[in-house]
Amino acid sequence: MSAPVFFPVPVARKAGGAEGVQALIRQGESAEGPGDCFRLDEHTWKQMGGMLADERERFIGLWCDQVRVLAVLDQGTDRPLAAALELEGPRYPALSDSVPAAETFERMISDLFGVDAMGGCDGSVLLDRGGWTVSAPLSSRPGPGGGAQDTGGDTACEQSVLSGPADGVSAAPFCLRMLKDGLRVQRSETLRGFAHRGVAQQMSGAVPGDAVRIAGRVCAASSAAHQWAFCRAAEQISGVRPGERAMLCRAVFAETERCLTHLATLSRVARLAGSGLVSSRLAGLREALVQILTGLTGSRSLMDRIVPGGIYLPVSQGTAEGEIVRAVAVLAAEYAALLTQTLPGLRDLWRTRLGPEALLAGCGPAGEDVCHDNGVDGPAARAAGRERDSRVFLPVYGRFRIPVQKGGDARARCLQYFAECRSSGALLSSLSGRLSELVEDAPLSFPGQGGDGWGYGKAAGPAGEVHMVIRMRQGRIDQVMIRNPSMLLIPLADSLASGVFPEEAALIRASLGFSAAAADL
Repeated sequence: MSAPVFFPVPVARKAGGAEGVQALIRQGESAEGPGDCFRLDEHTWKQMGGMLADERERFIGLWCDQVRVLAVLDQGTDRPLAAALELEGPRYPALSDSVPAAETFERMISDLFGVDAMGGCDGSVLLDRGGWTVSAPLSSRPGPGGGAQDTGGDTACEQSVLSGPADGVSAAPFCLRMLKDGLRVQRSETLRGFAHRGVAQQMSGAVPGDAVRIAGRVCAASSAAHQWAFCRAAEQISGVRPGERAMLCRAVFAETERCLTHLATLSRVARLAGSGLVSSRLAGLREALVQILTGLTGSRSLMDRIVPGGIYLPVSQGTAEGEIVRAVAVLAAEYAALLTQTLPGLRDLWRTRLGPEALLAGCGPAGEDVCHDNGVDGPAARAAGRERDSRVFLPVYGRFRIPVQKGGDARARCLQYFAECRSSGALLSSLSGRLSELVEDAPLSFPGQGGDGWGYGKAAGPAGEVHMVIRMRQGRIDQVMIRNPSMLLIPLADSLASGVFPEEAALIRASLGFSAAAADL
């Protein structure tokens, strides 16, 4: 059986009503599934959808496994709460009628499983662009492929501005269609599916050590976050708990990745804002950090550094683990020193150069309510004043202050990236000190992780929270569900582009820091 794909659905908050949807779900019959899973009938499923209109903040994702549709909720622990609806045919009641942001994920389920959401807000294709050999490839009975699909043609609007999916530039293969009425964008639509890789299906049947490599390639800019989320889920099944040294090293890799990704985003925004000097200086700092990383790992990326049971670094045979820990501590200290020395000057340069500040102020505002309604977390939400960050719940991080901005526009988002780089520098300095002083404990990794059952893990990536639910049978991956923050940021970017000039739309998209390839999975 093909592995199901995990589809995230944005979520909202209801004052004083946190128990409502959870109590409703728990009235169902206990079922096999992730965390605490309960089977609902169609009537109760619809009731749940109505409640989620006010409690979206708990909603992690929507997913299909050919015989059921499941909604997964956060109940504030390492165990999610899941609601399962048995499919009696190729349809199920939509959630997007009460949670409009569910629309994207219902369309994914339709494309991949051939199961449609009744009453959904939009039934158009999202991933299947007519190039697949079969339609509904994850269903038990795939149909013939090659049907003609919309790739962005003319419309009734005055103008249609297209870019991608293959135009010779380095951007991910998606097609951006902006419908203009005069000089301004009337509607923006990101047409996806051109880079769909079937990640969940590739991981099916693999042992955890191989599957984690695939997880790390969902998004190059958040490889460590995806691998950490996967490992937390796998370790929950196997019962393995990495030692403090390994956890500290994981945190170093995650903060290293956060800085590298934020600096790349800032450099891209500055270039689009017409400030080549600021862009080049930011890129120069990032390259200096990459060189430090390369000296430790022999690679310019953080792929394959976090593995089930601990961490992995390519070192010479016979190298003591204590030497590896000291090397990671040195990397963290060098990052912290370079960021402390360089960031203030770059931040001042950003402020004094007219381009970034003038063009970004008031551009693409996404306030706290907008982020909340669209289920967006990470820097975009913190730039609007939402103090949410799963790192505060990990003991390895200790106590630290979460920086937040106000306004939620592109300027605030960029200021948030600067603030988070500064915060990561302070964290790296602390992590370096703790690694240097730590008395040797458990090994840096535990080989041969396996087991049977369900596991759930999440990690705070550069663009937002990464969630993974996996099921293992006889030591191999049987099912995997992935939530990538870009799947939520892309619809937000399209909605924020309405009413702006095309040049502003490009700044908005860049300031959100999403990856179109990652969203395709």
